[in-house]
Amino acid sequence: MTVGRVLYLRTTAAFLAMLIVFSPIRAFSSAPAELVGEGPEQILSLSAAVEFALSNSSSAEKAVLGRLSSELALDKRLTAYRPKATAALRPVVLTGKDSRIEAGWLEGLNLKAELHGLSGWEVSLSNQIQTENRETKGISLRADFALWPRPRHSAEVLGLLGAEESLSLARREEMNVAQGLVIETFRRYRALQISRERLALYGMEFEAKKMAQARLQAKAKEGHASMLEVLRAEQDEAEAQANYQRALRDYQREWNAFLYDLSVEGQWMPETLANDPRPQESYFDPNDTVDAAVEHDIAVAKAHQALLAAEREAKALQADGNLELKGSTGLWGTPSSNLGWEAYVGLTYPLLDGGKRNIELKEADLAVQLAKIELRDRQKQIKLDVGKMLSDLEWLRDQAQIAASRHQGVQLEQIVKRKQAAEGLIVDADVLAGERALKQAWLEWHEAVLAYHVAYLELLVATGQTLSGKEVNNF
Repeated sequence: MTVGRVLYLRTTAAFLAMLIVFSPIRAFSSAPAELVGEGPEQILSLSAAVEFALSNSSSAEKAVLGRLSSELALDKRLTAYRPKATAALRPVVLTGKDSRIEAGWLEGLNLKAELHGLSGWEVSLSNQIQTENRETKGISLRADFALWPRPRHSAEVLGLLGAEESLSLARREEMNVAQGLVIETFRRYRALQISRERLALYGMEFEAKKMAQARLQAKAKEGHASMLEVLRAEQDEAEAQANYQRALRDYQREWNAFLYDLSVEGQWMPETLANDPRPQESYFDPNDTVDAAVEHDIAVAKAHQALLAAEREAKALQADGNLELKGSTGLWGTPSSNLGWEAYVGLTYPLLDGGKRNIELKEADLAVQLAKIELRDRQKQIKLDVGKMLSDLEWLRDQAQIAASRHQGVQLEQIVKRKQAAEGLIVDADVLAGERALKQAWLEWHEAVLAYHVAYLELLVATGQTLSGKEVNNF
C-alpha cells in the first residue's frame, strides 16, 4: 500500500467525522424530517447554559419563592412590634323610644394608637377612658408590662426566633439548589457533547459496513463471494444505519430536552470537545472535609434548628412556673375633670390544671431528646457519605488515568497500523477499524474525566464552596 493510499484513508476518516458531527441531521437522506433544523445553529457555551439554568429553572424559581415566603413570614412577625393605629366609628345610629325612631350620624368615634416592644411592654394612647368597667370620653395613656414569664420566653419571641432561623435555612436552600443546578447543567452539557461526538463513531461504523457490502457485491459479480455473504453484509449495513439513526434521534431528543429545561429557543449546538481532557488536580484532607461538610449540610442545619427550637420551648415551660404576672399603669383626663391615674399588678396562677403542665414538660423533654438524636444521626451519616465520596473520587481519578493510558495505547497501535498499511501489510479496512477504535477510546477517556469532575464538583459544593458557570467551564 502506497503512502498516498494511507493519506487518502486518513483524509476520508477525518472527513466522515467532521461531516457527521457538524451536520448530523443531514448525514443520511433517511433521517427523520422533523429532526432537520431551520436556520443556522449557534454555539451555546457551557457558561451560558449555566446562566440560563440559574435564571429559568423551575427548581431555582421555587427556591426563590420559598425564600421570599420566609421573608414575608418574618416580616409578618415583626409587624407586631411596629406602631399601629385604629379608628372606630358608627356612621349611622338608629334608636327607638316611645314609638319614636331617632337617627344619629357619625357617632362613637374612637381612636387608638399602640406600640409593642420585644421586652414585653405595650404603650397605648386613646380618646376613650376605660376604668373599672366604665368607659368615658377623654385622653387615656396606658402602659402594660409582662413581668413573668420573662419576655424572651413568650410565644411571640419564640415565634420570631423561629422565623429568623427559617429564613436563614431558606437562603441556604436557595444556594444549594443553585449549586445543584450548576453541577447538573455541567454534567448534562458535557454528556451531550460526548453524545454528539459519538455520532461520528456510528457514522464511521456505517460507512465501514457500506464499503464492506460494496466490496462483497463486487466479489459476487466476479464469482468470489456467495449471495449469502452479500445478504449478511447488507444486513450489517442496515443495522449500522439503524444504530446511527437511533443514536441521532436520542441525541436530538436529549439536546432539545436540555434546551427546553433552559427555556432557550432557536437552533443551538454545544461547543466542540477538547482534544486532550485532563482531570483537575485535587486534594481533600479527610478530617477537614468532614468538618466542612457537616457545617454546610442543609439537613444538619435543619436538625440543629429543630433542636434549638425544642430547647427554647422546654426552657420557656420550665421558667414560667405556670405563673403569669403583669403590671399596668394609666393616666387620663377629661374636659370636665382633673387628671386621674391608676396602677396595679395582676397575678394569675392555676390552682388545679389536671396535670397539664407536667405533661407539657415531659413532652418538651421528649422533643429535645428526639431532636438531639436526629441531629446526631445526620452528622454520622454525613461523615459516612463524605468518606464514600472521597473514596469514589480517588477511584474515579484512577479510572480517568487508566482511560487516558488506554487511549494512548490505542493511538500508538494506530500509528503502527498506518505504517503497516503504508508497507502493504494490512488492508484499508484494518486502518479504518483502528480509527474507530481510537475514536471510541477518546470518548471513553472523556466520559471517565467527566465522571471524575462531577464527583469533584459535588464534593466542593458539599464543603461549602460556591461554583459559577465560568468556574465549571474550566473542567
